[in-house]
Amino acid sequence: MYNSHQIHAFIERRVFMRKKLFIIFECILLNFLLYGCSNIQYSVLQIKEKEQIEQPTGPEVESTGDAVKLFTSNITDMNSSFDFYIQSDGIDANEVTNAISRKINYSKKTYDLCNVKGCTMQTYRHDDYSEITVNVRYYMSREEYEYVNRRINELGPKLQGESDYQTYKNVFEWICTNVQYDYDTAAGDAEHFSAYDALINKKAVCYGYAALFQKFCDYYGLECMVLTSMDDTAHAWNVVKLNNQYYHVDTTFGAGNNNDEILWQFFLCGQDRIRYGNAYGITLAQTSYEEP
Repeated sequence: MYNSHQIHAFIERRVFMRKKLFIIFECILLNFLLYGCSNIQYSVLQIKEKEQIEQPTGPEVESTGDAVKLFTSNITDMNSSFDFYIQSDGIDANEVTNAISRKINYSKKTYDLCNVKGCTMQTYRHDDYSEITVNVRYYMSREEYEYVNRRINELGPKLQGESDYQTYKNVFEWICTNVQYDYDTAAGDAEHFSAYDALINKKAVCYGYAALFQKFCDYYGLECMVLTSMDDTAHAWNVVKLNNQYYHVDTTFGAGNNNDEILWQFFLCGQDRIRYGNAYGITLAQTSYEEP
């Protein structure tokens, strides 16, 4: 006869393995539908002749840092296309495009960066300057983006705790209780990837879970980021900072199977619980966080 602890452990393993199998299907979708969320595509073109454009359009950028700030500002405003230029005797155009690529691929991700589905950059070289045109695709429309903002403004005060720990816990519990994993999207029959999908449809794959958690943390001013693996799982999760330590938070696995039970072992994990001990230069705490 099995005792209750063994039965509970068996159920948790079944839930984890089922969700992992579907996340493998997500890997295929990420390669085709979501590739832009973690890999930026750009090309350097030298086809515009000087007489075609007598003067550059858009603002001048004097450093790679300024270029990244300009990119961040435009995606916050959800601009689908914008231009800027650099002087030929200044920074190199490839340095600029690579810096923006790193911002999307490897740096800490904000909620607005999570909304970037794909980005293409084209560089037009001239004698005195290079002009760079950026085209961005988003997971959400402007109306959906604004809906998420309104909904978080409504829910935010209700979920805020007396401490950062309690706030993280309240948000984790709310998402795990209210959002279901979308197996149709994982199988390629739907497209629910965003925070909006998690809020309005109550269904999303891991990227939607993580983006929604990120949005809540941005609302509270808590340090959080979305990280994605590009191994056989193509999974997305969050890393948060608490008491000067970093912890892994996975609302996708925490939701269990159809929200029947919250699996708290995926909340504030350290290296003792999770295999992503060091990712994107972020080192998790040695041990998982213990509730005070």
